[in-house]
Amino acid sequence: MKKKASVLIQLSVLAVVLTACDSNTTALKGCSIEKKEISAEEAVTEMIDAESGSPTETEAAMEESQEDTVSTGTQSCTVDNVTFKVNESWEPIDGYEGTFSAEGGACVYQLQGLSRLGRYTPEDFYQELNSHYTSSYEVTYSDETLNDILLEDGTEALVGRVDMLMDGVVFSIDVLIAPQKNTVVTYACQHPEDISLDAKMDIRFVTASTEFSTGLRDMITGQTLIASDGSELCLNADGSFIYYQETNNHDGAYCDGTYEVWYGQAAIDQVASMTDYGLTAEELEQTLSADMNGYSIGGSMPYDFFEDDTSETPEGEEGYFICKDTFYAVALHNDRMVDGEEVTELGHDTLYIGYYVQELELFDMLNANTANYAQWELK
Repeated sequence: MKKKASVLIQLSVLAVVLTACDSNTTALKGCSIEKKEISAEEAVTEMIDAESGSPTETEAAMEESQEDTVSTGTQSCTVDNVTFKVNESWEPIDGYEGTFSAEGGACVYQLQGLSRLGRYTPEDFYQELNSHYTSSYEVTYSDETLNDILLEDGTEALVGRVDMLMDGVVFSIDVLIAPQKNTVVTYACQHPEDISLDAKMDIRFVTASTEFSTGLRDMITGQTLIASDGSELCLNADGSFIYYQETNNHDGAYCDGTYEVWYGQAAIDQVASMTDYGLTAEELEQTLSADMNGYSIGGSMPYDFFEDDTSETPEGEEGYFICKDTFYAVALHNDRMVDGEEVTELGHDTLYIGYYVQELELFDMLNANTANYAQWELK
């Protein structure tokens, strides 16, 4: 067996090319891999000197590692808002988050990059990324279109495969796009071209195990919220609410009633069905698409969607992460207003729509009745 069989491939963070797809797309945002980026020219096989080990030692390491690869056990790894699983025998590589070595160091599996999908359609994003790969590297295979994939957490997503060759190193890359999570993830397996790895695991095993921490559950039901105007909204778990005009002054004036909550696609469908507000599903989807580039507290208007794709977020204002699964609709069914001994029967509804901004633990909500924004912080 050749010495090259035991080489640990130097890490190539090709996800940096994702930035070519959108000025607001940031490779590996919030991930420590970003600090370890190296150029494509540096991403070549690191040869091990003959003095580093005998052929017998190298072959033994390979055989032992290949036996480990077929293990059914897994270990989990989390990078930013993404968790994925790898074989339990793979060894994490220090200093490179989300990166593991296998097959005696001859093969590297890694989460290469994370990006917002933004206003791109999944197919347009994939085709532009694929075009960049083709113009920069020797692509040996690529899926013509994206394919459906159901991830381990139940998320319906799309995936495309791109295989390429660069400086004697084979890269098998999965481009995973989850529109409802506003996220693109690239995973890769890489190894020297002249090694036959019968035990090499398809990177799709890692891709299919992806789980997202964003938009997993209802974040507002049962919560107490402090509004930006100093009021306090108590959404009780039994579906009732009390809206105090002043925070921590429960002896003052308040409004009470019942409420309903929808989030994700259910919120879009519900708001579109409430025809009195005049918001169609198409308009809501367009606004969501514009907001996914980077959300500004206080809301983004529907016309943002029609701006030039080359427009950039103002310097120093990157915008917060939102996605379809963090879109909320909250209907307050107002029964009465109580102010001391004076009780006024109400009998009208108030609809709030907006996003849960996970980075701030804050709901940025538009009052659809008055067109005013309110920020609700979790108490």
